Amino acid sequence: MVCRYFYSIKNTQGSHYLSAASVTAPQTPDDLLTIPVDEYYDAASVGLGAFTAAQKALPSFRHEIHRENPKAFIVTGNILPFSQYSPPGYHTLGLQKALQTRFVATAAKAYESENFQYVLFT
Repeated sequence: MVCRYFYSIKNTQGSHYLSAASVTAPQTPDDLLTIPVDEYYDAASVGLGAFTAAQKALPSFRHEIHRENPKAFIVTGNILPFSQYSPPGYHTLGLQKALQTRFVATAAKAYESENFQYVLFT
């Protein structure tokens, strides 16, 4: 399901590119709980797509041919994950970015000893 929202391209440098985001507005403007549940889960799965893409990038990061090359997994974002509030019309996007932000922070620490960079740019 996540694959319909993003694509991953592996080039000769072992880099992976992720493009993922979706916005599901409430059926009634400003009424958060009118977002259909299945669409809410779909939005969350898009946020989890960064985890999937990072799993696919890890073998390339560890491959001998790339041993001397710098490695970075970059996720782009916006201000939504840094605020407890996101407008109802952008709530699902904020949900995705919050999941990605938490993942990037954890991965950065987990792979620090291998010198793999996990960063979020806003």
